[in-house]
Amino acid sequence: MDELTETIRSLINRIEAAPGDEQSIQTQALDHLSRLLAAVETGNRPAAERRIAQFHHFWLQRVPWCIPLSKDLEKLLIQLEERNT
Repeated sequence: MDELTETIRSLINRIEAAPGDEQSIQTQALDHLSRLLAAVETGNRPAAERRIAQFHHFWLQRVPWCIPLSKDLEKLLIQLEERNT
């Protein structure tokens, strides 16, 4: 398993361990991360790029910058960007 996949899985596990309701930002993040992980694992580059764009948009529009989750998601987005360059 590569570092990116491990990072996504680790983030999913941490979010799942934290309490939250069905409409919380954490639950929405889980949905995006699960879809992103599936696209990355299949190696489908166009699908992964779409998921990355959707995930980035979600992070910018929906995740308050002041919560710890925002920093974790930003780190992942940086890692994704570095991998694609």
